[in-house]
Order: sequence, then structure tokens, then C-alpha cells
Amino acid sequence: MVGPVAEAGGSQQFESHRPGALATVLFALYLAGYSGFVLVAAFLTFAGGEATGGLAVRVAGGVPVGVVAGLALIVGAFGLALVYAAFGPRPTVDRHATPSTEPRA
Repeated sequence: MVGPVAEAGGSQQFESHRPGALATVLFALYLAGYSGFVLVAAFLTFAGGEATGGLAVRVAGGVPVGVVAGLALIVGAFGLALVYAAFGPRPTVDRHATPSTEPRA
């Protein structure tokens, strides 16, 4: 979509020409990280019913890599949300619009 996007009431517009582009990129980054996590858990962690490697490997303090990687995914999601909040489209208020008396859906 090209051009400003008007909200349902018409009183807010977004500055970005493509407000969904950043969200798509950030989603793709998270999807890649999560997919890697799931693939390692599914195919590289267990062999013959025993935890042999992958996410079962223990790191400093005896904590499994799976726990560290899972927490990293959670922290990464918050980080991506902060990036979107900082660089995503910002609504601007149209000061010339008259307030609507119709109830919002």
C-alpha cells in the first residue's frame, strides 16, 4: 500500500508509506530464530530416546542450552518489539478533523 493509511475514523494517519514493511521484517527475524530453535529441538537433541546434544548440552552452571536459548527467544521478542516501537509508523493526529459523535465499533 502506498501513501498514508487513514484509521477508521479518519482522524489519524501514519507517517510511513509502508507501515507493514518493518513489522514483516521483524516477524521474519523472529520466525527464523524460533524455527531454528524448534528444528534443533526436534532433530538434534535426542537420539534413541536419550538427550545427546543440541539443546540438552549443559553450559555454565549446569544449565541446558535449551533454557538459555528459550530465554534468548523471549528477550529477543521484547527487543524486536522495542525496535518496532522506536522505528515503526507513528500515528499523527489530524488537527483539522472534527470529532466524530458516532460510537466506535
